Amino acid sequence: MQRGFVASGDQWAKSTFQFDTRYPELEFYGQDTGRSVPISRSDIGLRWKARLAPSTPSNNILVPNQAMVAGAAPSNTVKWVPGDLFKNQFNNWARRWASHGIRSGKARRYSRQLQDRVRSHQHVRDRIDDSANAAGLGSRAINTDFGQSGGRLRSIPELTPPTAKPSSLTQPVAFGSGSNTVIDPNLKAPTTHQWDFNIQHEIARNTILDIAYVGRRAYHLLGAYNANQNQIYNNGFLDAFKTVKAGGESH
Repeated sequence: MQRGFVASGDQWAKSTFQFDTRYPELEFYGQDTGRSVPISRSDIGLRWKARLAPSTPSNNILVPNQAMVAGAAPSNTVKWVPGDLFKNQFNNWARRWASHGIRSGKARRYSRQLQDRVRSHQHVRDRIDDSANAAGLGSRAINTDFGQSGGRLRSIPELTPPTAKPSSLTQPVAFGSGSNTVIDPNLKAPTTHQWDFNIQHEIARNTILDIAYVGRRAYHLLGAYNANQNQIYNNGFLDAFKTVKAGGESH
């Protein structure tokens, strides 16, 4: 059995708790449409978007006071303090260009070329929802003895929060089985490039031949990794495993 408790002020909330979070974003888009010849049309657009770090009225978003990213120096003194999940992002530009051409007559052609750069949504909400595992923001009570000893539904014991205050738990113990999820403070907005080229030709009445090419490429997509992943190639584990696999002994 397990039960989660979320910090409300400097106390543990035993009932439903609403976490008020703000996700500010600004976005502007402009487009111009023109015709070079009567049978051709071009669209040119530009989008600017500002993504600001999420905030709360209570200023209770906590982040590590030391870098916890790949390549950072290991530490067992990390402490969670108020701060921003990532830096505000203002350099988010996306362009759009499309060209349409139609040739009328017995043979009808339609061609289009599009290049679009789109900034996808930041799923920082996942990090906020994971606050139950964050030091100083949440705690989890676990009872495995009750089920292992044959406990029944009618006699389930109450799971209680820690006796220590949330503010005293902002620094995790040096060694433990718990985990915390953080966001790289230098996070970049995910980007996708889309383009296509299409030609339609009327080869007979009510019959059109359509040939198209569609492409897409993405950059800076969101992902996760274990910052404490064992370095089996450098710490000797892999060599020891190979020794045991070959029938030898490893110490």
